[in-house]
Amino acid sequence: MDRPRATLLLQGAVLLCLVTHAVLQDGEQQEGGDGSSSVCGGCSCGGGLLDCSGLPLEGGGGGSWFWPRCECAAASNLTAVFRACGIKVLFPLPEQRGVSSLSLRHNRMADIHDGAFAKLTGLVELDLSHNLLQVEDVRPTVLRGAYSPVRYEPMALQLLDLSYNQLHSLDPQAFEHCPRLTVLRLDYNPLKVIDGPTLRAVGTPHLQELGLAGAQLSAVPRRLLEQLASRRSLRALRLSDNNLTAVPDGLQLLDATLEELNLSATQLEQLDDDSLLGEWPRLRSLALSAMPRLRRLGPRALSSLTQLEQFLCAFNGQLHEVHPLTTAGLENLRWVRLDNNALERLGADSLPWSSLAELRLEGNPWRCDCSALSWLSQQAADAITDQPRCGTLSWRAL
Repeated sequence: MDRPRATLLLQGAVLLCLVTHAVLQDGEQQEGGDGSSSVCGGCSCGGGLLDCSGLPLEGGGGGSWFWPRCECAAASNLTAVFRACGIKVLFPLPEQRGVSSLSLRHNRMADIHDGAFAKLTGLVELDLSHNLLQVEDVRPTVLRGAYSPVRYEPMALQLLDLSYNQLHSLDPQAFEHCPRLTVLRLDYNPLKVIDGPTLRAVGTPHLQELGLAGAQLSAVPRRLLEQLASRRSLRALRLSDNNLTAVPDGLQLLDATLEELNLSATQLEQLDDDSLLGEWPRLRSLALSAMPRLRRLGPRALSSLTQLEQFLCAFNGQLHEVHPLTTAGLENLRWVRLDNNALERLGADSLPWSSLAELRLEGNPWRCDCSALSWLSQQAADAITDQPRCGTLSWRAL
């Protein structure tokens, strides 16, 4: 072969290699080459949301996975969702300063490496619910910021959801690097008791919401309520679906700050004059629904809740008596549910009829005639959501 022709062929081969390399490199960049990921094609990306739910991201390297490279992945104030992706082991995530909310729900995650979130410096909400985490997986070295020679930098975290895991207790220093934590959800973990380490862990200085629903508690220690009261910051307390047979002793210590209280699906039999002692100047919402043993609400059971706006008391199969004075004087009531109980009558002065925005009474065996129910409906004609029906047609004055 002559030299000019050989040179021409060599130049063509080099050009082909350069073009091929450029095409491959461009494809890697579009699909998250440079070590980021190639899964963006399966994610929903836009509007401040990166949703990769359902993608198989368990990956290699002992369970590690890489952050998808999408146009929105570098956005500020980003919500990133990796739900049911099979991430059983969580290795430290790469730097993503724009991520403010991260959801890792339903991954059957059982191991989190130290500093897993340290490079997510803008992270304020973290959802680790519906996994297999135990006490050793929620440790201070996991929930910490970047390393410095003096100390670990604090996390910006404000909301942490640990619901539906396998936590029997908490590391007493679990949240020591989360000084801004205001919302802590521990619902449906098999805690059974609030032990000393857990008590210390939830003593974060600015806690505003604490979820302990379904934690298999038979009692709430007074020490916990005293500790929460001393912080003067708690706004919402969820104790529903526990084995409580009485209102926790010392609950009134929270009366200065509490705005929402949920005691639904507990084993209380009645609320009487002494059940909710205190002033309660801020309590706006009270839930007493789905309580299998609740039979009676006494005449002054709610008398101290003068700011109450929402009263949820439904699906209590044994509740046959709401005393006519139970809600007397609660002029701020707007939303009331008394449906699907065992109520046969309701006092004429029981509710501030004209100020109600929504009232549900259906599903009770009202003992009355139809004119009586007509009167009942007329009292809150704009608020009532479903026409109540007579259970028994014998007259009994409301």
